[in-house]
Amino acid sequence: MISKVENKQSIEILTSCLNKSIKDIYVTGWTEVRENYNCFSTMDWWCYVQFDHLLLCFSSDTTKGMLQVDIHQKIECNFEIEDDDEFTVMRINNINQGHYNGWVITDIELFFGNYYPQEPAALGFECKDFNGGVETNRYIFFDAMTIDGIEVGDEKDKTSFLEDKRHYFEKLV
Repeated sequence: MISKVENKQSIEILTSCLNKSIKDIYVTGWTEVRENYNCFSTMDWWCYVQFDHLLLCFSSDTTKGMLQVDIHQKIECNFEIEDDDEFTVMRINNINQGHYNGWVITDIELFFGNYYPQEPAALGFECKDFNGGVETNRYIFFDAMTIDGIEVGDEKDKTSFLEDKRHYFEKLV
């Protein structure tokens, strides 16, 4: 089930991800040299999800907390960096399971916030993980209702995700 929103292109993009396996999830940022070490700083307003058949970019509108979905050909720098800094990409790891590689999306849900009820504020992927031959249900979420961009994480199920988010999500469709 995917909700009706005004951006029909985003819905078509997301629909093409059903029953597909996630290869990886990335966040972008920059690396700068501080004293004798390199320091990585994330730009959590852009997250990339890699599938076999496409690369999705989830971006957050920093003023409204809305989540935008676009197809990209490659991971790119969407922000300005200083001349001495380097554009850097980092994989988002799941501490309990290794990487998201192999998680198959079985359902996609959009969440709408109280402030802009016509635009999605978060997205959830219900997934099956076949790690070690054992099938496990997991829930990956991309929440744009944060000050620092998009929060990416996973839970055992949707209920766990919604438990501490219900104060700003008006409805789940």
